Amino acid sequence: MMVWGLKQLAEGPAAWAAFLEFLKSPASIAFHVLALGFAAYHSITWFNLTPKALPVQLGEAFVPDAAISGAHFAAWAALSLGILYFAGAF
Repeated sequence: MMVWGLKQLAEGPAAWAAFLEFLKSPASIAFHVLALGFAAYHSITWFNLTPKALPVQLGEAFVPDAAISGAHFAAWAALSLGILYFAGAF
């Protein structure tokens, strides 16, 4: 989407306006909501799988799975809130 948007921006104001109108269309919004859903599902399943792919050992004991997954979810939430803050949503 970014490459296409940059191409439209380089082609001039009319092409950029058409690109923005396309992004406002119901089909485009539905596609992006669906893509967001799939991305969120992938992130959640990956963060739940992380303790199996990346076990952390401290001494002779392993860090609990919930702590590893929880740290990933906390980092995800913090980064998301930071992006929203800098985007002006707050």
